[in-house]
Amino acid sequence: MNTRDGRYERIKLLVARFLLIAGALGFNLAFQPESACSQTETPSLSIIRTSEGKRYIGEVIEKSAAETVLYDITLRSVVVIAADKIRSASEDISQTAAIVSVGFPTYAAWKVSHLIKTGKVQGRVASATERGIIINIGSSAGVAVGQSVTLLGDSEVIVDPESGEELGVVRAELATLDVSEVINDRLSRVVIREEDEGVKIKRGMVVECHRGTKKVAILPLDWKSEDPNLKTGDEALFLTEHLLTELVNSGVPVVSRDQVKLAISELADKSGKPASSILPISVGKSLDADVTMTGQILAKSTGVGEVTLHLSDMASLGYVGVIAGRIRRDKIKDEARVAEKKAMSMGTWFRAVMFTTLTNSIGMELRLLPAGDFTMGNPAEPCRPVRLSKPFYMSVCEVSQEQYEKVAGVNPSHFMSPKNPVEKVGWEDAVEYCRLLSELPDEKAAGRRYRLPTEAEWEYACRAGTTTLYPWGSSKSSMATFYGWFAENSGNEPFDSLKISRESADKFEKFLVSNNCRPHPVGEKRPNPWGLYNMHGNLHEWCLDWYEKSLPSGPIIDPTGPLSGTHRAVRGGSFRTNFHDLLFTPHNRFYSAGGPRYDVGFRVVMTISRE
Repeated sequence: MNTRDGRYERIKLLVARFLLIAGALGFNLAFQPESACSQTETPSLSIIRTSEGKRYIGEVIEKSAAETVLYDITLRSVVVIAADKIRSASEDISQTAAIVSVGFPTYAAWKVSHLIKTGKVQGRVASATERGIIINIGSSAGVAVGQSVTLLGDSEVIVDPESGEELGVVRAELATLDVSEVINDRLSRVVIREEDEGVKIKRGMVVECHRGTKKVAILPLDWKSEDPNLKTGDEALFLTEHLLTELVNSGVPVVSRDQVKLAISELADKSGKPASSILPISVGKSLDADVTMTGQILAKSTGVGEVTLHLSDMASLGYVGVIAGRIRRDKIKDEARVAEKKAMSMGTWFRAVMFTTLTNSIGMELRLLPAGDFTMGNPAEPCRPVRLSKPFYMSVCEVSQEQYEKVAGVNPSHFMSPKNPVEKVGWEDAVEYCRLLSELPDEKAAGRRYRLPTEAEWEYACRAGTTTLYPWGSSKSSMATFYGWFAENSGNEPFDSLKISRESADKFEKFLVSNNCRPHPVGEKRPNPWGLYNMHGNLHEWCLDWYEKSLPSGPIIDPTGPLSGTHRAVRGGSFRTNFHDLLFTPHNRFYSAGGPRYDVGFRVVMTISRE
């Protein structure tokens, strides 16, 4: 083996060793106090400047007389620096890194990752068949159904084209696959999707298994000023956005700012106290977060903001650590936007930014929802991992009667009121409405095309990035108070719908009429975390798909349901549904022959043509 080949192999081993150490280190450091981390396993930061004028900052993995191997936290990659190229090196700069060496949000995200991240584990393909592949992760840590694995190709040495310096090693990503079955603690089966069938998979190939990490909720940051003439507090908002983006890029799941805001509002309403007095621990519990982050910015007249962040573990209610640094207040807004754009360009599912809302030519508001992954179906039954590969717009509310009449020219509804959702429209009527709306001159000129949502899109939008029983948590009572219209609360007086419905179906129907149970105007009650109203109750909603009794197993991308059937799928529950029996969870599914019913309406999905 020649010298270059030997070096090539050693760099591969260094990178592999770093990945394993980083994964294990992140797991072992989870929820340890900051002091303990600093004294034991938290790696110190170094800054190295080379004779070519380059600067690297990060953790030193290995150091010898010939070279230094470092993981650069700004580049998020391994670099190998020859000893004769090093002009200066400063070690153990962890306390000053955020102040003088690297942007504070990047530094803070790196620090948080080391405190709470469980990391990734590497495995190998144990066998490959036409049905899929079996991976052996080589430990008892396990990889759950629905989690993803990355199939890695051969290693490649990265060389500086000017100096010939070898900067590090990367592996090509051949495919990202989803775990469909766990065979035992070590072995998991992966089903190969159609677009991955051309990938040549063989035994022994390296697989990187993406494991779950602790979920972080960043509570509203306090903004204070030492100068009474400084009136703006936008810095706290933009710093939160930047931190959220950097955490997503670092592989740490976050709770969106909208969800945090909604949780605080609910707790304030429930307690009768002002939102400012709600304790962070209460907000963290309501969000099912693993870690809460609080903090403040002290704005100085020099244009600098001193930032202090505090992390708390919601399981033990213990203190995780403190992260401090400085920001340039005049640059943070632009930096936050750049960070958001970078996250989106990397294909990151960034749920933490403000969502874009579009108002079309008939006054209908539509919310841009991100592409992403979720587990579709009832947790008590076989579920399937679903990936929606493209962002899409969905109408914020159910289509109202006035919106329907503007386009279709008629209003077929039984419960007449312009702001009420349109009902007594069949599936074909809803499809025709989407066609007519797409053909309006302004919509056609803008390239906007409308259709019904697929079942997968509807459930994805209803769940709004959450994994709890309901999008707002696990509390059934919140439905009655804040979110949905159903049989018990849609009429003149509340009543025990469970008791009456079990006595007689006929008696239940008569009671609905006598109690004036009815749909209510769209946009009432509270929206879900993605800003969509009436996803639970008011009216059932048509979906594009044919209905099938049980969801097929196995992961899938952009599903559209079976090719044929006798009934159409509807979702969401209605004003006449028995709340106790239904529960209004996102996975509840129904069907209809497709004809008009006075408890079924619809909302629309919009895409923009690139032509």
